[in-house]
Amino acid sequence: MNRLFAIATRHLKPLLGLNLLLFAGLAYAIQTRPTSWQANAKLIVPSTSGSLDVSLGKLGQLRGSELEVSPQLNPLTMMSSILLSDDMMTELWKQDPEVANFPTVEAYAQLFTVSPEEGTTILTLGVGGDQPALAEERLARLIKRFRDRLNNLRQSEAGERSSLTKTEAAAAKARLVELQAQVAAFQQSSGLISSETQTRTLVESLSQLKSRYTDVRAAQLSSEAQLATLQQRLDLTPAEAVQSLALGEDETYKFLRQQIVQLDVEIAAASSLYVDDHPQVALLVSEREKLRTQEAAQRTRTAGADVQRPEAGPRSGELMQQLLLAEGSAKAYQQEATELQKQIQRIEQRLQSLPAQQAKLDSLQRDYENAESIYNGLVAKAQESNLNAFSAYPSVQILDQPNVSAQPLGPKLSFMVLGALLASALGSLALVLLLESRNPLLSPADVFAADLPVLGAVPLLTTEAQLLQSLQPPHLAFQRLASAISMMELSRRRILISSAMGGEGKTAVTVGLGRALAALGFRVLLVDGDFSQAGLTRQLQDSAGALSQTSQVLGAPVAIAPNLDLMPTAPGQANAMAFLARGDFDAMLGLAERAGHYDYLLVDSAPMALSGETSLMGTATENVMLVARAGFSERDQVYRTLEEFARHRVRLLGLILNQATDPKAAPKTAPRATRGGGYSPSQPQEAGAF
Repeated sequence: MNRLFAIATRHLKPLLGLNLLLFAGLAYAIQTRPTSWQANAKLIVPSTSGSLDVSLGKLGQLRGSELEVSPQLNPLTMMSSILLSDDMMTELWKQDPEVANFPTVEAYAQLFTVSPEEGTTILTLGVGGDQPALAEERLARLIKRFRDRLNNLRQSEAGERSSLTKTEAAAAKARLVELQAQVAAFQQSSGLISSETQTRTLVESLSQLKSRYTDVRAAQLSSEAQLATLQQRLDLTPAEAVQSLALGEDETYKFLRQQIVQLDVEIAAASSLYVDDHPQVALLVSEREKLRTQEAAQRTRTAGADVQRPEAGPRSGELMQQLLLAEGSAKAYQQEATELQKQIQRIEQRLQSLPAQQAKLDSLQRDYENAESIYNGLVAKAQESNLNAFSAYPSVQILDQPNVSAQPLGPKLSFMVLGALLASALGSLALVLLLESRNPLLSPADVFAADLPVLGAVPLLTTEAQLLQSLQPPHLAFQRLASAISMMELSRRRILISSAMGGEGKTAVTVGLGRALAALGFRVLLVDGDFSQAGLTRQLQDSAGALSQTSQVLGAPVAIAPNLDLMPTAPGQANAMAFLARGDFDAMLGLAERAGHYDYLLVDSAPMALSGETSLMGTATENVMLVARAGFSERDQVYRTLEEFARHRVRLLGLILNQATDPKAAPKTAPRATRGGGYSPSQPQEAGAF
């Protein structure tokens, strides 16, 4: 809740501006809201009856002068359309005394409402106006004009009844004949007579074809398997088998092969007796080549030039014949399976088209039946020429005379105020979320996300009285903080205590930490490093009475408590940056440190957002502790401050949370000191809650 209050207070000006604008608009709307009055009346349409009673089939019943078909043909719907028709509205608009206020007929028609009461024959009429008398006058003119319009429609309908009925009957008959021809033509073109019978026949045929297809497919696979086995065994394709069989039956080819084999034997015998180039061996080789040439020519003539295995024995010849028979069977079964598949597809397509064709046939038959019913009704109407009770426009009676409501119908004040309050709440929430998303306050999640070490949480110290109370026996939180600092092994015991922005309590933390370190027996020097405001010097001097006169710029240390001294400064120093840049500040700290034998030097600096001197002080002290106030510190400003110290290679000892005094808000674990002091990423972070 405190955080929400802090966020709202932070954005108070934009919120006030938004709400003032909203409520100013509300006040203007209340002052300028128009008032509207409404006149109401009720009309009743009596039911009619007649002697005509004709069945129109699916369209309903034609009885007397009323057509009982469906709610869409309710007489009240027709009456409502007549009341709000363009002709009615145009005539009333031209006669209205405030016609200049309505540029179009459509705008004028918005004043009129017609509402049929469900389950009755009553019409409720409503007419608006900025004066009660004007609204009542408009309603009276509407009723009068409506009655006149009904009389005109009745006269026109009575004059055209006979001729119109005959014309409609002729048109209905032509339509009936046309639909009858369409039904017959569609049945002839589609061949659809009985959908159920035809579907049953097609399903039976499809089942038989699929069964036959399964058998043929199995026989095909068997033939293909036999063919593959024979091909693998013979290592021949069917074409090669045909060639081999042809060569095996050629006597000339077999004779040449025998001669070549005989010459091969003679060449082998001669080679064993003579050298390879001996005339006898050469003659035999020459004869063998001639025979091989003749053999190749005969093979080409008999089986073709691409035959690979020209020989076939008696056993292989029989297998080759089986191979050729298996190939023929496989092709025959494949052709039969393909034809069966085509027949199956045709039947399936026929079955798929049957629902659509049946739906179209049903639609045509429904149209035909409707046309037949309409024709029968028109014929009945033509024959009932003396039907006096029948009327498409029944008479209308006034049930309730026009009357004006007691209260105006203008926008209600309660709704306007409620809308303004809702807009204020939602708008304020949206504005706060927008502003907070651009620069949110620091939260525990931000501290943990940035991997920041939390040294401790101290009570909320912001006022002058709380600052002076820190000179009393130190608070338990400062004692814990001082103990943690004393456990750190720092190469230089100079600590810069700073903050991202003003008002976060860094001066109070400086005094409280110094008092706690002094209580532990350390000699502590407080250095006022706020050269523009000199807040530490001013608070201790003016309020506590510790100083008798204003000190010079970083003058000699002045004792303000046992083991606790103050090095004051004067506000408004113009040469502070040069003083720091030349190293004079570092030199004076070293001189005071050696002269006073101080164990710790605590430097209270100006906020980083308000001064450019703080980062240079951090270089001189080498160590910094950052004070952040719960629900007050801006996250982006804290991050920028940490980045600035990192660029100047200043060691961050940790974060001190200036927050509520609730002990549950204090850190649950203490940080462990590293050998060089300060925070190490390998240490477990200290848990702290805002």
